Amino acid sequence: MNRYEIRKEDRSTSSMRIASQLFKKDILNGIWSNRWKYLFVTVFFSVITTINLYNFNSHPSLNGEKVQFNLFDIIFSVFRGNDPTDPFSKIIWLMVQLLAVFIVGSYSDKALVDGGIYSLIRAGSRSAWWYSKTIYVLFSVTLYYLIGFSTVIMITDLASPLASDWSSYAEAFELPRMNQSISSWLFVAYCFVLLTTSSIAISMIHLTLMQIMKPIYSYIGIVTILFVSLFYESSYLPGEHSMIMKHTLFMDSGLMMIGTMIYNSFLTGICLIIGARLFHRKDIFVKSDID
Repeated sequence: MNRYEIRKEDRSTSSMRIASQLFKKDILNGIWSNRWKYLFVTVFFSVITTINLYNFNSHPSLNGEKVQFNLFDIIFSVFRGNDPTDPFSKIIWLMVQLLAVFIVGSYSDKALVDGGIYSLIRAGSRSAWWYSKTIYVLFSVTLYYLIGFSTVIMITDLASPLASDWSSYAEAFELPRMNQSISSWLFVAYCFVLLTTSSIAISMIHLTLMQIMKPIYSYIGIVTILFVSLFYESSYLPGEHSMIMKHTLFMDSGLMMIGTMIYNSFLTGICLIIGARLFHRKDIFVKSDID
């Protein structure tokens, strides 16, 4: 190996080490800067769960007998998406989706302004910087839903014993609406995967839009997309894919789970590529000076 190849390998190793440090820095800084947001998320899901527990406890009896509910009924109520039989479900779904984008926020812009430009120069690659921010999005959204589901489970467990299967309430009101039988925990897994991958795709749209406009305008664009997803049915809308009630489990002509996974992966990939191109063309020095 000649001297040129050794220097080239050393530069490559150094770049990978700096990129790795950048990834770790974004994750740690992201958690710290969002610490109050995550606290708000915990309070939000605690309140929503408590409201649902009260509503289920006040639910009228079936044939004169009290219908028992459990954890899976609460999870169904909180994470089902737009349920035509319950107008309040639209509000919950919209708030859950907006909170995911709120967690991602404008961290990438703030990181670039608050001294992040020096980390970018040290990294020696705009690509490393961009990919680090996308990893931050993936991590933040996943952590958001882990906190959300964990909060629902813990609050419900305080009110009633942790269940392992569907309740008599579900057998009477929820399971008959499904087109196929499904285990309770598999249903929870479906909800988690649909919500997480859809919110990652939506947050990547937000991150990409921030490369060409101010964060506030990107937020407005995301809110518009989510509102349209509530009132207009189309498989092209990212919000539609986050609702389990829009899938074949509940609708004969609904979305397929594998189709949603492909759609969310494709949308995330497209945003990753387009965002990288936009960031490579972005005048980061002017951005830093202006902000």
